[in-house]
Amino acid sequence: MRWIYLVFYGLLDLLAKTPLSVLYWLSDFLFLVIYYVVGYRKRVVFENLKNSFPHKSSQEITYLAKKFYKHFCDLLVESIKTSAMTFEDFQKQIVVKNTELLNQLYEEGRSIVVYCSHYGNWEWVLFIPQMLKHVVLPVYHPLTNPYSDAYFVKLRGKFGGVPTPMKETLRVLIDYKQKNIPTIVWLAADQSPAVEGAYWTEFLHQDTPFYTGPEKIAKKLNQVAVFMYIKKTGRGKYEMGFELMEKEPKNLPHGVLTQQYVDILEKTIQEEPAYWLWSHKRWKHKREKNQKEANP
Repeated sequence: MRWIYLVFYGLLDLLAKTPLSVLYWLSDFLFLVIYYVVGYRKRVVFENLKNSFPHKSSQEITYLAKKFYKHFCDLLVESIKTSAMTFEDFQKQIVVKNTELLNQLYEEGRSIVVYCSHYGNWEWVLFIPQMLKHVVLPVYHPLTNPYSDAYFVKLRGKFGGVPTPMKETLRVLIDYKQKNIPTIVWLAADQSPAVEGAYWTEFLHQDTPFYTGPEKIAKKLNQVAVFMYIKKTGRGKYEMGFELMEKEPKNLPHGVLTQQYVDILEKTIQEEPAYWLWSHKRWKHKREKNQKEANP
């Protein structure tokens, strides 16, 4: 079994050495297969788009769906390319703004919770830790297969990040805090959470539960809350940057930080909808009456 994974990831690494311009030909072919032949999660994508943009016509929804799938295929080949990219390669593709905010917080001895999302190319943020002074902890869910897990952990730590399993996050952060070492914990907060303990709100015209882990960490350890935005400016070109959300979150009422994140994310999606991960089953849970009353 081990040799199969070694061969597979070896082939991926060879493919990663292919120029992006050639990989985008592969992306164009994948779009035709995934959209027109396989129909990968088309029902989910169209349903999500229709419910999120009820005032758009069927033609507009179809246009957005196709644009999403084209971006999704670009994202696949860009992810393949990642293992062969150097820091200089990333700098050619991505403009990063406002790292000064994070580095100034480091000088103040402050740790940070970065709220991010599945928008644009979130995989390519892995090179940013090399530009920062903090110890950066990208949080991930360990994979069942040890060879796949080891491959992706190595990839996420390529530029100085310290990949941290989700269940160990708080313990690791407390350990660094006791050593007076400022950290940045990177958390995607737009995944569909377990219903129990979720924060419910209206998001894109729908009742939606949100994961409260980032808020809990920020409040418990009084870490500065920062939003990371990603904009797609061209094929393979992105702008990434940081916006301050809350510098002293420890005394905020429950849900305030999460709602702030929701509002920013919704605005981002509404400005350019196609670059969010519409194939995710985001609205698989329904809000019950007692959950409606649970949030302030």
